[in-house]
Amino acid sequence: MSFRFFLVFKSSSFPKKVILSFNGGAAVAAFAAYTLDATSYLFAVLAMLLLAVALLQGVRAAILAAAVEFAGSREGAALGFSFSLMDGIGALGALLAGWVAGYAFSNAFLLSGALAVCALFACLSVAMPPEAHSLETSEQQTT
Repeated sequence: MSFRFFLVFKSSSFPKKVILSFNGGAAVAAFAAYTLDATSYLFAVLAMLLLAVALLQGVRAAILAAAVEFAGSREGAALGFSFSLMDGIGALGALLAGWVAGYAFSNAFLLSGALAVCALFACLSVAMPPEAHSLETSEQQTT
């Protein structure tokens, strides 16, 4: 259902705005969970973690919508590549979080926030053209 919501908007900057805002919110929630972990408010920590996970799921949907919009007629290949890339990076993040949590469990929250901030900077460093051309239109122009 959320995937159809993102396909309604054909603006190329919409997925980037969603990624930036949701990643920023996830970073704030992860840092809030880290600071709340020093207190004994378990439900507040769980609420912040739930919010961070929900926002990161929104980022995933926006990335998939942008990949489909860019791919044109090759939606299956774009989705397969995007899923494998996201799952591989997620597995690496889980490995790092487990290693960091071996020292102190709250460090995993700090790592999550730091990685979300790194993703913000990575998204800002990517220059998207004002009008995102799909692969299909560029192939038709060359023939």
